[in-house]
Amino acid sequence: MDSLPQRTHENTRRSVRLAYLVTHPIQYQAPLLRRIAKEPDIDLTVFFGSDFSVRGYKDEGFGGVGVKWDVPLLDGYHHEFLPVVRDNATVSATTPINRGIFRRLRGTAATPAFDALWVHGYASVNSLHGILAARALGIPVLVRAESWLGDRERSGRKLAVKDLYFRALRKLVDGILPIGTLNAEYWRHYMGEDFPLFLMPYAVDNDYFQQRSREAAARRQELQTELNLDSTRPVILFASKLQERKRCADLIEAYRRRSPAPGVEPHP
Repeated sequence: MDSLPQRTHENTRRSVRLAYLVTHPIQYQAPLLRRIAKEPDIDLTVFFGSDFSVRGYKDEGFGGVGVKWDVPLLDGYHHEFLPVVRDNATVSATTPINRGIFRRLRGTAATPAFDALWVHGYASVNSLHGILAARALGIPVLVRAESWLGDRERSGRKLAVKDLYFRALRKLVDGILPIGTLNAEYWRHYMGEDFPLFLMPYAVDNDYFQQRSREAAARRQELQTELNLDSTRPVILFASKLQERKRCADLIEAYRRRSPAPGVEPHP
């Protein structure tokens, strides 16, 4: 963040006003947002396109069951929900769609314009709306997305179109915020070796998980009985959505091939 332009008021340095545009409150992003909000030189405002994840919803990736997170998604940082044009409680290139992004980035007489816009994603109507609005206002744009080159197979035609898209995106974006090594490789591939990258990994609330681990340890046997688990055997956990690209089947196959104890048949 040190390379972003710093605005001053009456020769006194103030915090960088950072806007973050994202589809909806996301459970694994909340710790990162709280961590950024603690920085004394960053004034963070998060703009959400939808509130479906805090209302409770059904996620097909989790087998279509109802989802309601047991961790706070909105605590510890300033946030706003943008006026809705389209919202069907899912995330895609065309939903959610909001209005008012340009006006909020521009600021008012009482609230100055933002110094930088951070956008999560790059190929949705909302993300492009935000990027173009920021460019029109002269606000630097940072993009963060979680893609990697081995994510999924695509045809040669789709890859050619994607290359053209990134050539245009390169002219609209000032920097990329990779989450790790594979993600940085993805961005260097499409944006070029010389494009500015600023590493921005996710944050983990270690205190929270340590506390929950201590609480769970006290009822370990009770939980094993409830789930009909043999306490003498190891437990393999798959913590992800039931999507083909998450490769849950690989874990099941590995378990099937695992050498069982004598006289015991493996069963997932």
